[in-house]
Amino acid sequence: MDIEKYILNFIKIRPRSKKEVSQRLIDKGVSKDEIQKILDAYEKKGFLGDDGFTKWWIEQRLLSYKARLLIEQELLQKGIDLDLIEKNMDLMDVDDKKTIKRFAKDHFDNNCKDLEKEKIKIYRKLLSKGFAAQDIEEFFDIKEIS
Repeated sequence: MDIEKYILNFIKIRPRSKKEVSQRLIDKGVSKDEIQKILDAYEKKGFLGDDGFTKWWIEQRLLSYKARLLIEQELLQKGIDLDLIEKNMDLMDVDDKKTIKRFAKDHFDNNCKDLEKEKIKIYRKLLSKGFAAQDIEEFFDIKEIS
């Protein structure tokens, strides 16, 4: 198997963290020295980099209304350094309260007959996306969804 072609196809699907690529190469039986050479070469060419991957991952997760803590946990599992995660979260202005507001605006059905039931539905969806119950409750207490 041509490892170069294999890795190009792997990173062509979507951006990847260095840990993802490294793990894939380990699974294929590539030596650690060879893995490091490949990672360095692809990073130098601009095909691979944890900073770009982190920004892409955050952007994708915000599109699906994920909470900051959940995004952070996912990135840590992908092998991204916590400092890099926090730097990019701050640069991209990741704020759970803003995301909750955006989710509620996009998903709340003002025409439903039972507004309390609708709030509970939104509350549960937000909890499943990693938001803190306190932040969700605060949103519903201080802001009428319209």
